[in-house]
Amino acid sequence: MTDEKYYTVPEAAKKFGVNRRTMSRWVSDGKVQSIVTPGGHYRVKRSEIELLLKQNGFKKKPVSNAGHDAIKILIVDDDESVRKTLQAQLGRNGFQVITSSNGFDAGLKAKGIKPDLIILDLVMEGMDGFEVCQVIKKDRSMEKTKIVILSGFDTPENRTRALKVGADCFISKAEPFDKILMLINKTANQ
Repeated sequence: MTDEKYYTVPEAAKKFGVNRRTMSRWVSDGKVQSIVTPGGHYRVKRSEIELLLKQNGFKKKPVSNAGHDAIKILIVDDDESVRKTLQAQLGRNGFQVITSSNGFDAGLKAKGIKPDLIILDLVMEGMDGFEVCQVIKKDRSMEKTKIVILSGFDTPENRTRALKVGADCFISKAEPFDKILMLINKTANQ
């Protein structure tokens, strides 16, 4: 008998930073190896989750209590529904989440809180996402801050420009939400 630690599907989902349905689908599709208990419940090996984290580029995991060691994420989007949805999902996955509705406010908040990751919309009044990205990347105190551009304007020109001004990742808002969360999680943990 082995002393291998197993996670329930919800626990595994939290460790990987995805929602329960996504992890359940991965288990049922065989993307994540699991065992079935005599009661018919799935369990995922700890080593399987650690392997998945490593294969997907994760170097550290979000902590579950959003304490001092939690990865800090600043969400910047003028669309309140986008902010609230991301805040709820990322908060559930152990991240400390702060939001801002415009580029100017985002710059002030970023300077104060020094987030590990900024999720940034491109099209906003005042300072657009490109300008915010440039300002953040030029600030030596935030040189390690990762920036994810999350935009509804997914064009080759926008992707190229975003990466040129310092974004670490460009994600289209048209992507399935589970994929958006996984890419954000991956970038936060690099």
